[in-house]
Amino acid sequence: MDDAVQEERRGLRSQARLFRALGHESRLVILVHLAEDECCVCDLTEVTGLDQSTVSKHLALLSSNGIVDGERRGHHVYYHVIAPWVTELLRTRPWAREEEE
Repeated sequence: MDDAVQEERRGLRSQARLFRALGHESRLVILVHLAEDECCVCDLTEVTGLDQSTVSKHLALLSSNGIVDGERRGHHVYYHVIAPWVTELLRTRPWAREEEE
């Protein structure tokens, strides 16, 4: 494989990881809430119905893919979406167009 093909494959692997990060219903619920306003893990446990460790694992995956970031304030870490395209995607909901027709 030449260098250009290898580089393209690395990029596609990175995109696949990103799509996997977005491909979980609970992570989408988290992102919908974070797109509206920043939240701490305790807030997200209430809206998702998941336990704290599960929410933290989802946030860690979203963070490692450059989708969210957290800021420590006292005893809590407040998370927010740092990928504007994710907020736009959630706002426009292109998948809903098919359902509405």
